[in-house]
Amino acid sequence: ATINSKQGDIILRCKNLLGQQNQTSRKMQVYLSSSDLLTNSNTILKGAEDNGVGFILESNSSPVTLLNITNSSKGYTNLKEIAAKSKLTDTTVSIPITASYYVYDTNKVKSGALEATALINVKYD
Repeated sequence: ATINSKQGDIILRCKNLLGQQNQTSRKMQVYLSSSDLLTNSNTILKGAEDNGVGFILESNSSPVTLLNITNSSKGYTNLKEIAAKSKLTDTTVSIPITASYYVYDTNKVKSGALEATALINVKYD
């Protein structure tokens, strides 16, 4: 179950757009990756201590699948895709994201600090 959700945005600023119409020069994809994923899960971020609680990230009310840095065989959620030659009305791209605590093992739950890292990846083609 998810608890205590916190909403925020991933904000990207685009520079060097083409012409007066602010066109992109290449296709762009944005996704997240981490090495702090729960074993056999690409959606639950866990801390260094196994206390039965982790984080889950959501985009558009759906869980975000992160690319596992140590095992990249599984896919990932494409948070944003902008085609080449797209006209941008603003040079700032905002990607809403929600983080929530996630209890994955009720037998191990205990209080304490919880930290996990997710990297923002921007891929250009």
